[in-house]
Amino acid sequence: MNARRYAMLTSLLKQPTAPFREEHVVNFVRTTLEAAGIPFFIDPAGNVVVGCDSRARYLQLVRRQEQEPLRVFIAHMDHPGFHGVKWSAPHRLGAPFVKSLAA
Repeated sequence: MNARRYAMLTSLLKQPTAPFREEHVVNFVRTTLEAAGIPFFIDPAGNVVVGCDSRARYLQLVRRQEQEPLRVFIAHMDHPGFHGVKWSAPHRLGAPFVKSLAA
């Protein structure tokens, strides 16, 4: 992971958050996307939808028939999430993402 991505990731993970109190994470994401010129919109439930600048454009995108499947990524903003891959003990789950942060 390059230094710039690592710095952005650690800045994101430092944002305080809890269920129904995701505004710091949303503001960080919004500021980052605006600075990069990446289109997005906030839906009525408060989700950040990246890659489309409006609900209308999003609906056009998901209704379009294409050879390639539409790929959608979802992340919770009220707590950090990791992909566990292997139990190393009854109460210990290995998550390579965490290990890569320390590298």
